Amino acid sequence: MAEKLDVDRLTVQVTNLRTEERKLANSIDVTIATLKYQIGMPLKQQIILTDTLDVNQVKNIGEDGSFTYNNRIEFQMLDAQKRANEYDLKRYKLAHLPTLAAFANAGASRQSNTFNYFKSEMWYGYVAWGLNLNVPIFNGNQRRRQTDQAFLRLEKSEVDLDNIRQVIDMERETSAITFKNNVLTLDAQDQNMHLAQDVLESTRIKYREGVGSSIEMITAENDLLTAQSNYFAALYEAIKAKIAYLKANAKL
Repeated sequence: MAEKLDVDRLTVQVTNLRTEERKLANSIDVTIATLKYQIGMPLKQQIILTDTLDVNQVKNIGEDGSFTYNNRIEFQMLDAQKRANEYDLKRYKLAHLPTLAAFANAGASRQSNTFNYFKSEMWYGYVAWGLNLNVPIFNGNQRRRQTDQAFLRLEKSEVDLDNIRQVIDMERETSAITFKNNVLTLDAQDQNMHLAQDVLESTRIKYREGVGSSIEMITAENDLLTAQSNYFAALYEAIKAKIAYLKANAKL
């Protein structure tokens, strides 16, 4: 025997659960469509996801201590710019030095009133060679100003490298702390979800034996749904934190 009020309460609970089920199904469809769009796959083409999410894999970051700043693409770009500025400064410094260049030129020619150049006629050869000495004396201090500007660009490149090192260090430290905290939160929500599951099982037993009420059942089910929602939210944040950590350590 059950009161009509209990039946109505359970009916409302079942309806709410079915509504949430439809929302989750729609969310899955939207997520799959977004995935197809991100990978450039036609939306009408069928896709089957075979992998499963391993929580232990999420918690494992595979730290091996092999990080170097040169693994980050931002550092590589600034380092390449610094090397280019070093060559630029060297170019202007060497421009103050005298230069000595040798040249040589050789050839043959002939003239004729008719087009008979392919016959065995006499061709007149010539050879020219020499040396070209360039001694910079004064050019209005232009080279000096160019050298100073190249030196300042090189100094700026070194400052940029120091700044990017500090930014990378901050990102690595922040991402590591955030990831550890999110893993702790994930473990706590996992324990809370299992505890809510145990409470629901005990409440069901009491209700079947006639010593519990439908209100206790509804409350226990709502608590379990809340705990599950918090667990998956914590899992999502842990995955985001892991991706940020791998990105900061140039492992992604």
